[in-house]
Amino acid sequence: MRRFGTTICAILATFVASADALSDSASELRDPAYSISMVQLIVDPKHYEGKRVEVVGYLRQVVNPTLFLNRISADTRDFASSILLVDPSKEWEMSSVCGDKYVKIVGRVMLSREAFELANIEKVEDAKLVEPCWEAK
Repeated sequence: MRRFGTTICAILATFVASADALSDSASELRDPAYSISMVQLIVDPKHYEGKRVEVVGYLRQVVNPTLFLNRISADTRDFASSILLVDPSKEWEMSSVCGDKYVKIVGRVMLSREAFELANIEKVEDAKLVEPCWEAK
């Protein structure tokens, strides 16, 4: 009887884990992340307002965390070639761990005080290593 109970618990645990994974997949299907370039985002941010996007750029902490088109834009502080990030981590953890490198970010384009920014950031991956350097908890 004890063996039966252990088997049932294992089956239930697998079912719950599978249901969580399916729930995450289903929510991504309902609200897909559009894979766009930094140029597309900079040129026409209004087109992506309120949408989840996946974009690659150069992350640098200036005054606020900022995603630049490339490293030269970051070095010269070319803010016309950038978008501000709303860092959801505590004490700028995202920017300090993932900063000064090319990253792929998944977040939502939002209009705030007459400027577009990338908010609700879910994860940041090192674009070269293709591994997460920060994820929302």
